[in-house]
Amino acid sequence: MAGVPGKLVHDWTLDRLAGASEPELVIGVAQALRGHLGVAGKGVLGYEYPRLQVDAGWTLIKKLAWVIDERNERAVDEPPAS
Repeated sequence: MAGVPGKLVHDWTLDRLAGASEPELVIGVAQALRGHLGVAGKGVLGYEYPRLQVDAGWTLIKKLAWVIDERNERAVDEPPAS
């Protein structure tokens, strides 16, 4: 995750992401797309895509949420390791 473009703050692999909230579009002059990602063992990470990146952010978060949901469904369907 980057606090500003080009400056890495944290780096997590997909298996550390536990869930994604439904993104919320904040309207007005400072339009933004905001939401939260659950990070296993760490807590909750808030994110925001500013007005000019809302479409790209929406696409990325929807894909990320799909990957997390698919992984979680596979984990439920798999038999426990013996």
